[in-house]
Order: sequence, then structure tokens, then C-alpha cells
Amino acid sequence: MKGYLAESDDWIVLNTSMTILAEWSATDPDLAGWLIPELVRLTQDRRKSVARRAARLRAGLIDVS
Repeated sequence: MKGYLAESDDWIVLNTSMTILAEWSATDPDLAGWLIPELVRLTQDRRKSVARRAARLRAGLIDVS
């Protein structure tokens, strides 16, 4: 799943991967630590749906780094 988020350019794959990884990171601090910088990166995506979802999910995560 991390690979999809890091390497895919498909907006559906990115949105789905972000959502699932954010849910999983609620119980996995290591995953949350990896996910936060990825979400920050994706807030700058050219596609509004990807950028907005990344920002919304990032706001819901506690920074563990």
C-alpha cells in the first residue's frame, strides 16, 4: 500500500491509498510517521481532490515524528 501512495499517479489509487493508510496509522505510530510527510507532499498535488484529501487526512493525524 505504501508503494501505491509513493509511486502511483492515478488519483483514485492515491485517494484510496491515503484513506486506508490513515485509518491503519491510527494504531501504528511508525506508519503515521511515514505517512505524514507523504500527505504533506500530496497537499501540493495538481489535482484538487488529491490535495484536499491529503490536507484533510493530515489534519486528522497526530504528528509522531
